[in-house]
Amino acid sequence: MKLYKFKRDYAYLVLQRLEKRRILRKVTKGKYSALDNVFKVASNLYYPSYISFLTASMLKKATDQMLRVVQVASNHSKRILFDDYTIELVKINKEYLFGYENLNGVFVADNEKLLIDMVAYRNYSGNFSEIVNVVVNLEFNKQKIIIYLKKINNQSLIKRVGFLMEM
Repeated sequence: MKLYKFKRDYAYLVLQRLEKRRILRKVTKGKYSALDNVFKVASNLYYPSYISFLTASMLKKATDQMLRVVQVASNHSKRILFDDYTIELVKINKEYLFGYENLNGVFVADNEKLLIDMVAYRNYSGNFSEIVNVVVNLEFNKQKIIIYLKKINNQSLIKRVGFLMEM
């Protein structure tokens, strides 16, 4: 459905001019932003998507590491350079894209989903001590974790998260 009454070429011309004037910035093919906040840009590139893994751990102050990679759980897989940061879109199953909250325009995994994501996708979670830092430094609603784990329905994941919560 067309929302405009001009040709596609003209739309590209307008986008190029706005980019040249530094009103808009090209993030990736077909995606532009007027924002400078890398976290807002990263979490709003695709729907649904949210910041998770070590980046969310850093934003929630559960780790001391300062990252230059913004890890986004999405149903796309891509690396995008934005300022001094790398936006890394981590492809996860579309059914698992839930459990996030909007914090001033930035979509971030809630504490319970952050723990589950870090255990389920260890390649993006750093070493085991980073997962332990999340367990120690954040507060969890155990009922919410149970609901999320039932929704995912992965026995191995249930056992691993249960072991961490008993610690």
